[in-house]
Amino acid sequence: FPVIVAVDPRQPKEVLGYGSFGVFRDFPGYVKTVEHSVYVAPAAQRRGVGRAVLVELVARAKTKGLTAMVGGIDSANDASIALHEQLGFEIQGNLRGVGRKFGKSLDLVFMVKAL
Repeated sequence: FPVIVAVDPRQPKEVLGYGSFGVFRDFPGYVKTVEHSVYVAPAAQRRGVGRAVLVELVARAKTKGLTAMVGGIDSANDASIALHEQLGFEIQGNLRGVGRKFGKSLDLVFMVKAL
């Protein structure tokens, strides 16, 4: 599976963000579905880095003949949810209280894009 790394061409050793996709569920019925993750450095947020990484991940998934891409997003991450919606992902589920971060319970939103 690919790993996409975004760097500033003026400072190529500085990673602005990265993303990848991998197995969604390890059963034959899900072989054409992948789950992706995208991370953007705080200093690089709102500069198009996440969009560029996600667009490239979707393109690579399509070239591999995959049929669906899933993203699990913290329900409080409005910027990520909005980006995914702009790129054609749809909210298809909300798992309440399944995560923890900084001592707080998190809800996980599942967003899906048909490829």
